[in-house]
Amino acid sequence: MKICLVLYLVHICRVCDSCLVVCIVGYYKRIAHCCGFYKDTFEQLKTLDVSDIDIDTVRLRSHTIGRYRENILYPNLQPYTRIIEDPCTIWSAKPKEVCRGIELHYLDNRLKVLKLLIDNGSNYFKNEYYEKVHNEWKLSTVNAVYNVQKVIRE
Repeated sequence: MKICLVLYLVHICRVCDSCLVVCIVGYYKRIAHCCGFYKDTFEQLKTLDVSDIDIDTVRLRSHTIGRYRENILYPNLQPYTRIIEDPCTIWSAKPKEVCRGIELHYLDNRLKVLKLLIDNGSNYFKNEYYEKVHNEWKLSTVNAVYNVQKVIRE
């Protein structure tokens, strides 16, 4: 298990050889003072920018029907605590909340609706919907998804 953690750190954070030796010996705290392994690296992994999705950090399922497209994303590394569309913040987690899945609903290749699967830490998941109205993200309902999907039925 420790070896998997070490390899993960080397891959994600670009840890140098001296840090790798320190990791194997078991002195994890010393890494923070070495070659640039900072808390910021993990904070960046917890934020998803929907305007620039790094497909190496997510599992992606995509469906397209005519002008409508749906992308379903699940984080590979760790759940998200912030969803942004650069430069505005769409959703930020409250304490003990994380986002475990995202549905992105596009119409004519423009992102219209987000559906977030939120885990509040007490074995309870909830869905939150956000709709883009006049270039601003607003908290919405499931009806926003149905309205975008009307194109399929037409």
